[in-house]
Amino acid sequence: RDLFYDCTKIALKGERMRIAVIGLGEVGRCYAGALAQHADVRLALCEPAPSPAARALAGDLGLPIHADTG
Repeated sequence: RDLFYDCTKIALKGERMRIAVIGLGEVGRCYAGALAQHADVRLALCEPAPSPAARALAGDLGLPIHADTG
């Protein structure tokens, strides 16, 4: 079995995949923006010291930024 197979099985059952982006630097913001485009993804953002760009992205996506993964 592979990850694609497992994720597809979950998606086909009507469950949304839960994905956390840890770190909202330039690359993390890019991933978050791309993942937010998928209706089958439940996205969480985590950044202990969010920059203005990270706060702006979170606002655009309507998501909170969590300070830690706990």
